[in-house]
Amino acid sequence: MTHDLFKNFIDNLEMVVSKVEVCDLKDNTFYARIYFVSKDKSFDMDARPSDAIAIALRFGAPIYVDDKIFEKSQMVDGDYEVLNKSEDGKKWAEYLENLNPEDFGKYKV
Repeated sequence: MTHDLFKNFIDNLEMVVSKVEVCDLKDNTFYARIYFVSKDKSFDMDARPSDAIAIALRFGAPIYVDDKIFEKSQMVDGDYEVLNKSEDGKKWAEYLENLNPEDFGKYKV
């Protein structure tokens, strides 16, 4: 995969990923930064959150989420629309609606 290739490239440059941060949410789009460190310097760069997380997992780097993400992504009281009206979509919507905070962390990936 591309993420594995990128890790090999960074390893060959004798750098590490020190952390990944999901840092902003604007118009339903998440933004992330990857932080790199070498013996000579450190820097960070923008990345899609999915790529940043995949790279962090390959490096064993911590993944942080800025508090403002949670503030901006709070569910608003009121109705929501299920976009997938198929039976499968309705089952998923019902499943997600009934999830409890205690359900998270039960399963290992």
